[in-house]
Amino acid sequence: MTRARPFPAGLALTVAALLLIVFAVRAHAPLAMPAFNDESLHIRRSEIVWSFENPATSFTVGKLLGYYWLGAFGFARLDALIGGRLVFALLILPGAAATYRVGRSLFGRPVGLLALLLYALAPYLIFYERLILADQIAAMFGMLALWLGIRLARRPTVINGLLAGACVSLAVLAKLTAIPFALVPLLAVWMLGVRTAPPPAGVGARAWLARRIPPRYWRPLLAAYGFNLISGLPFMLFPLFREVSDEPVLVVGTDLFVASGWDRVLVENVPRLWETLVAFFGLVAFSIALGLIAWLVMRARRPAIYLLLGALLPWSLILPLSPDPSNRYWVPGIPPLLVLVAAGLWTLGAALVRGKRSRALPVALGVGGTLALWAGVIALPFAVRAWTDPLALRLPEHDRWEYYQNFASGYGLYEATQAMPGLPASDASGRVPVVGLVGSCHQLRLYLPEDGIVDLSCPFFGWNGEYMDAVVQHITGRMHAETVVYLLVEPELRFTDLALIPVNWDLVERFPRPFGGMVVELYRVAPRDGSQPIAAAP
Repeated sequence: MTRARPFPAGLALTVAALLLIVFAVRAHAPLAMPAFNDESLHIRRSEIVWSFENPATSFTVGKLLGYYWLGAFGFARLDALIGGRLVFALLILPGAAATYRVGRSLFGRPVGLLALLLYALAPYLIFYERLILADQIAAMFGMLALWLGIRLARRPTVINGLLAGACVSLAVLAKLTAIPFALVPLLAVWMLGVRTAPPPAGVGARAWLARRIPPRYWRPLLAAYGFNLISGLPFMLFPLFREVSDEPVLVVGTDLFVASGWDRVLVENVPRLWETLVAFFGLVAFSIALGLIAWLVMRARRPAIYLLLGALLPWSLILPLSPDPSNRYWVPGIPPLLVLVAAGLWTLGAALVRGKRSRALPVALGVGGTLALWAGVIALPFAVRAWTDPLALRLPEHDRWEYYQNFASGYGLYEATQAMPGLPASDASGRVPVVGLVGSCHQLRLYLPEDGIVDLSCPFFGWNGEYMDAVVQHITGRMHAETVVYLLVEPELRFTDLALIPVNWDLVERFPRPFGGMVVELYRVAPRDGSQPIAAAP
């Protein structure tokens, strides 16, 4: 086995500079977009996960790792959005570095650097990695697992097996849909493993296994999967224990997966994935990328197929089983594809100038020119808009609905938090009492001090409106205790029935969401029957 070449100082500085670009692009202007529903929920859970007072939050696998990571910093609630986005941008850097190492290990240093540059500027990754989401953490550990899989295939030691298994376990703790990454060690041995002796003859189980997996890999693979089992056992036993105790916990959303109709879901999701990638990268660039990947598969079959399967693994549950998935679910498969594109671009350039005495310079110029054109037309304008005007971003229709128009969007809600402190306060408490009947009321707390002028309450109405009677009682109680009460509502929200609330509605202000999305409205309310609350009316 050849010894690894030394890591020159200039190369180290180049990699460090590219990693700094990765972080800077994600971390610059972190509050350009208002809070998204899932970000607020992650922040709320991170505030309690380290206390272990709520076992369902602290031990239910799903997106658990992100809660612990964010909670470890102990951000104050009003700083949690900016702090969380920054530390999540920091956490992706090991995955970006692994992207370089995978490209370098399989195809050489130029491909590693090119892959890292593509990672830094990829619009798809820029959009999601600027938010507090679990998908990028799963992608980071998944990419580390792919790199350690290469090391395991080339140096089958127990340590490399344990490290590969640890990254797989951490990816699953980051997001449960990363479970297919568990096949990475086997995939690496199968595609990249080295045989030092001919497979043994025979018909026994040992001989059958040895013909497929050389015996030198048995102990490292046992270490990898043993680590997966031991580290995952507590998280497998906890929901079983809660089920036996008649206190079941929701491990996976009931609407995420389907038990039947897989062919229909697959047929719907494949075009959806295509449309998503085309929208972010551009049709021409994406078509060229597919051609480069196909070229690479023909030129470097085993390494290319290893990465291609590494991209498909985290999608293998979503594509056939998840109807109408969020487009961020594809994030873990993107870094391996970027390595494939980088390798395809470099090897194609090298093939075109083969036979010339000095080919490095023309290859570099051709690759650099192609990348510069894509960066100047698509990638860099996308990054600038993400910093300065997220509403101008070119996004797939589903993302526009989810992050801008739907009740999960922070647009409209953020504007409401800026208007509410200026409202006339109640004479009884000296504060502005606001009852939030919006789908993501918990987002408002990220902008409003708990002891500030706005006294916000968010009564739970249920996702079928089953608790609206309790909501009415809560509003009635507030009106009896204050001289003025405000309701923040989303009239189009199907989970609430505003007709059940016996009040007179006086519109104060409307906060429309972009692109004709769900409107947020702020009302001053009074009892419909004309009776006065206990406190004297102003």
